[in-house]
Amino acid sequence: LFLCDIGMFSYQSGINAASFISNERDNTLSGIFFENYVANELSANGLNLFYWRGKSDSELEFIVESNNKLFPIDVKKGRGTLNSLNKFAMHNKFEFAIKVSKNNYGYDANQKIATMPFYFMTFVAGDLAAGTLEI
Repeated sequence: LFLCDIGMFSYQSGINAASFISNERDNTLSGIFFENYVANELSANGLNLFYWRGKSDSELEFIVESNNKLFPIDVKKGRGTLNSLNKFAMHNKFEFAIKVSKNNYGYDANQKIATMPFYFMTFVAGDLAAGTLEI
């Protein structure tokens, strides 16, 4: 479940703004805010959001379809592992996966994973909606 107003979500949670840039592991709720932000950007551009759960707690926050191609999207607040993306890749075909994080842009051609910074999601969502996203 995602809320459309991230400001209200933030206020109701009681988490202060400094928590979002903190690397502390015990602040797990801020990861939900990042996921909510990505969901808002994708849905604001008219994209249908799908969720994937595999065996043994594997999950991807979003899978979107654009121009008849699948794009799995994994949102990482920190340096988390990409186990879910790797498990999804073993059984599904996709153009490339998108990892949204605080890191800068990058592309791993071997794993077909594009790393996109959070601030770039507005443009990524727009390109996905238009069917023009390229690496």
